[in-house]
Amino acid sequence: MTAIPLPPELVSLIHYTELNKSGWWNKSIQQLILSAIWLTGRHLTDNDLAKTLAESFHIEIPSQRVKAQCEQLVKSGSLVRLPSCELKISETSKKRLEEELRQAEELTAKVKDKFNEVFRKFCPVLDASEQWAVFHARFLLPLVREIGARTYQLISGGQLDLDATARLPEFLSAYSVHHHQGLRNAIIKFLDPGDDNVRAYVLRHLNAYFCLEASSLEQPTIDHLMQSMEHPPAFKIFVDTNFLFSFLDLHENPSNEAAKSLVKLTKQLEGRALCKFYVSAETLDEFKRVVSAQRDFLHGLVLPANLAQAALEMDLSAIAQRFVEFSKSAGQPISAEAYFRPYLSDLIPTLRGKQVEFFNESMKPYSMRQDVIDDILQQQRYERKRYGDNGKSYEQLRHDVVLWRFVNEKRPVRVESPVEATFWIVTVDYHFLGFDLYKRSDQHASIPVCLHPTSLIQLLQFWLPRTQEFEEAILDSLRLPLLFQEFDSSAERVTVRILETLARFEKVEQLSTSVISNILVNQALRQEIALEGDVQKQVDLVRGALVEENEKVRQHLERASEEKERLTLEVSDKNRVIDELKARLAERGEQARSLQEKLERSKNSDEAEQGTGTGVLSPHDDLGARMQIFYFSLTSLILLPFLILASSFCLRWLHNPLDAWKAQIVVFSSMAFLWVILVDWFGGRSKAIRSWSVYVKFHQFRIWLLSLIGFVIGWQIVEKVGGTALDWIKEVLPWRN
Repeated sequence: MTAIPLPPELVSLIHYTELNKSGWWNKSIQQLILSAIWLTGRHLTDNDLAKTLAESFHIEIPSQRVKAQCEQLVKSGSLVRLPSCELKISETSKKRLEEELRQAEELTAKVKDKFNEVFRKFCPVLDASEQWAVFHARFLLPLVREIGARTYQLISGGQLDLDATARLPEFLSAYSVHHHQGLRNAIIKFLDPGDDNVRAYVLRHLNAYFCLEASSLEQPTIDHLMQSMEHPPAFKIFVDTNFLFSFLDLHENPSNEAAKSLVKLTKQLEGRALCKFYVSAETLDEFKRVVSAQRDFLHGLVLPANLAQAALEMDLSAIAQRFVEFSKSAGQPISAEAYFRPYLSDLIPTLRGKQVEFFNESMKPYSMRQDVIDDILQQQRYERKRYGDNGKSYEQLRHDVVLWRFVNEKRPVRVESPVEATFWIVTVDYHFLGFDLYKRSDQHASIPVCLHPTSLIQLLQFWLPRTQEFEEAILDSLRLPLLFQEFDSSAERVTVRILETLARFEKVEQLSTSVISNILVNQALRQEIALEGDVQKQVDLVRGALVEENEKVRQHLERASEEKERLTLEVSDKNRVIDELKARLAERGEQARSLQEKLERSKNSDEAEQGTGTGVLSPHDDLGARMQIFYFSLTSLILLPFLILASSFCLRWLHNPLDAWKAQIVVFSSMAFLWVILVDWFGGRSKAIRSWSVYVKFHQFRIWLLSLIGFVIGWQIVEKVGGTALDWIKEVLPWRN
């Protein structure tokens, strides 16, 4: 498969990525520190070193990173920290450095002699001594910068066509055509891989070039990356409470310098990357609680300059110490109320002046989520176990966990590139960083949510190109010997890795340059946000404790799960028994309700009966009442004929003038009339009889019966009265006779 050469920008990006993976830039910083102390010829403090590097090499390295590399040099014995906290090159390291400089000078002299010899042979017309400087500046150094790690292939006897590079044609174009062949032969002969001195000399230049490539990218490379991206990278960074104090310079902390560097860096990134700092309402509340507590603690304390100096020697908190320092520098007494007032009453405008915006979105709903509460309680157990009464309070842990959850969920569901993350948290709280590392390991996520200021600066500096002044300072003839290190095994290993990476991407035809660019950017940025040195150690301690605590919680949850299963079975059995009992109870309840309804109906009937003055009748009384009226009626019907007969005999015995049969009719009708009235009245007094169908029919026809009986009786009476009256008239009125 034919390899397709990568654009120079991607080649440079591969160099940058692989060199930083191997820690090459840290190694270069250490060499720059030794060079700075050597060039100044005096002892320097950590802060002085950062300033000297900026002045001598035109490079801005965060003071915290400089301090970390100084500590590494002290541990290795290359530097010695004096009681005054100044740093000096150790005697052993000084001798080694002087020896390396001597060897570099000797090597340069030998290579220069070789060059003069070759040029005199192939280009006798040209002055070899003058051509050395031209060859070195216009061909060798540009060639190393152009082909980078492939310089190793060139000088090691690998296949590399010089004519395919831009350097050789460009170098030859400055000479007459009749010199071209001689110059080409001289260069090829000079770059003989079999010459140990030339090979070592060229590879030392490759070492120096690696220092440049590991520091930062060139402007064309960054421009190419920006064009391949859909939109400029954006970084929305939430500041933690402790880092907010550094932003406002309210306490004495090493992170203060990092905060200043961040502000300065974001200004330099304008037009390349969108970088904005935010503070949440919860962070502001926590910040104000701390400030209010310090104000109350220092209430009424007004320090003149002499007392302020004495107070500085006391064991004060970082915030109180800053207040005392301010009182001393002000030249007049300042009250705590006046000092802290801008940070309590005008906090948001003050923060905006420091390029920190208020993020106007509430995080309170997160405080009520069960997963957040579980994280808080787990952290609280760890804090109590590790720090006792000095551990973080529930409110402090709630702020951290809620902020972490909020920012994490602002990101896409899956984040594989730091460019895609957008949302971050910056903090100097190692416990917070450890919590983030623990949560990421639990979720198998590679991109952190929380960043230490040093890592954040490294991440943002990726988009800041190296300056031309820095390159000239590194390659300057006065400073180059100090970075003209031997090409050792570590340099060879990283070179081989760079060549392997180049070959891998050049042989993958289906990947476009934009895809390769994104892959390499992701790798580079992941390396930038990796913690280092003491920061990583501090975080690992916290993370280890959290993992141990999590293992205990996991075992506890397993036991609880087993117990839960056992209890679930027991509950299931009990629920089955309860269901059976409920069914029985429901059946009995239904019976009870039915009986209750009957009782209610009976009660209502009884109350109705009592309201009408009747007695109380049970269902058994219905039949009795009906039988009573039946017996009454039957008795009346049986007695009625006897009464009629008795009346007839009485009339005959009394010689009543009425006919017997007419008397019987009157007596029968009268008795029937009385019977109907009595039966209707007697039956109407009882509900049982009123609802009896026989009585209902009787009641409906009682009027007809009474009318018929009344007519019969009335007819007999009228007939009798009329006959009697006629007889009387006949007797009274004699003229009728």
